[in-house]
Amino acid sequence: MKFLIKESRINSLVEKFLNSFDWKVWNYSDDEVSVYDGYPGKRVFYTSAVDNPSHRYRTDNDKKEYILHISDSFDQKFKGFFGFGTDPWFLIKWFNEKFNNNCVTFRYEFFSNDTSGDEEFYGYEDGNE
Repeated sequence: MKFLIKESRINSLVEKFLNSFDWKVWNYSDDEVSVYDGYPGKRVFYTSAVDNPSHRYRTDNDKKEYILHISDSFDQKFKGFFGFGTDPWFLIKWFNEKFNNNCVTFRYEFFSNDTSGDEEFYGYEDGNE
C-alpha cells in the first residue's frame, strides 16, 4: 500500500529526528565548528570557510563562503531510517538555525574514525541549549 505524505510532514519528521540527537559542539574559531553525536561521539558535521571569489564589491563579512560538511555515514544512517537521503538544503537551513551559523553550500565527506577525545574538548558545548 502506498501513502502520500505532504512535504511539510516529512520535514517535520526529519526535524524531530535531527533534534533527537545529543549534539555536542566544539568551536574551533569563528569560521570552523564541529558537531558530534554525543560525548564521546563521532563527528557528523563541520563547517569551513573559503574565500568567496565573487567578493569584489562586497563588504568584509561577505568575503567568505561557509560550507557545511556532512558525514556520509550519517547520510547512510538517515537513508536507513527514512528510505531516502538527506536533503542537503533542509540540513543547511536546520544547521544554521540550530547552531547559529551561516552555511550556504554543502559537501558529503568520509570522516575516518573522527571521534571526540577528552583532551581536545575543553571548549565543548551542549548543542541542545
